Amino acid sequence: MENTPTPKPVRSDGKFSLRPATDLSALYLSYTLPTGGGTQVLPESVVGAAKSHGVVAELDLEAITKTLLEGGTNVRVAYGRTPVQGADGRFEVLFDHMKKRSPHLDEQGLTDFRDLGEIVTVKPGEPLMRIMDPTAGEAGLTVTGKEIPVKPGKKVSFPPRA
Repeated sequence: MENTPTPKPVRSDGKFSLRPATDLSALYLSYTLPTGGGTQVLPESVVGAAKSHGVVAELDLEAITKTLLEGGTNVRVAYGRTPVQGADGRFEVLFDHMKKRSPHLDEQGLTDFRDLGEIVTVKPGEPLMRIMDPTAGEAGLTVTGKEIPVKPGKKVSFPPRA
């Protein structure tokens, strides 16, 4: 019986890469664990690399540490601020809406077209609606600190009097 030595595992250090989202709204970390007694990457190395790439957003140190311990691909470690688009202006009704006006069935099961329900009445000069202004929205930020512009909401208006 021959004694053949078992091959030693190949030594390789841990390797990481940082990838920003295409719109720079997030930063992703991928990490390959070391093998054969290779060197583990420290969280400070990832933080330093992120800063050297111009990342100014707060980094998720818990996610970085966990990824460096367990390995992982495309783990989000920094977030930008998502922009909030402006809301369009709208009309606000200032009185109780009318109930649905439709005929109903009487005791014999016949349709009564004379009683269509309650009619809402208002006094002359009483406002019926008001225009709510559009909102400007809130600009977002990329992980590198650049502003993500937003479109403000559109204004609405009553049609011109005929």
